Amino acid sequence: MEIKELAQAFNDQTEAVVSLLSKYEWSETERIETARHMEKLRADLSGTQDRLSGTATALDTAIGSLPTQIEVRLRHRFEGRTRIYGLIFLLGMIIMALTTGAWIASRRENAQLRESDLKYRYHRLTIPDAALHADTLYQHNPDGFHKMVLLMEAQRQALQRAETNARQKEAEALKAREKLEDLKRKAP
Repeated sequence: MEIKELAQAFNDQTEAVVSLLSKYEWSETERIETARHMEKLRADLSGTQDRLSGTATALDTAIGSLPTQIEVRLRHRFEGRTRIYGLIFLLGMIIMALTTGAWIASRRENAQLRESDLKYRYHRLTIPDAALHADTLYQHNPDGFHKMVLLMEAQRQALQRAETNARQKEAEALKAREKLEDLKRKAP
């Protein structure tokens, strides 16, 4: 509502109050006192109306001078207890990650140990003399047994490479013989 509308509404209400008061039987002094109060209210209202219109104009100019967009810079700060809680949370996450990694690694290692145990038990059941011989060798010299196994594996790999090379050479020699025979047939 505008200020003029408010003033008009107040005047209408005061007239309604005056008309209501006229219906009651009042003494002359009460009517004069009430009329004085009403005039005082009207005077206060007109003064208030002038002050409100000045204030409204000042507010309109102030609102008009405000920028349409205001730049806001948001800075996150971790201070006091927030910093402590953040560090505790971060430390907890690191501990949890390390624990999870250790659990996964130990689980894999345990699975490999179970597989090796099952293989060893199979050999002990199928070839008990070989398993007993391996146990005896290991018990006498564990480091030497480890070196012996590594040496035997290296020899086996070398033998496999030599067999593969021999097969390749045989295949190449066979191709060379076939090529030679083709050349002999084609020659006049």
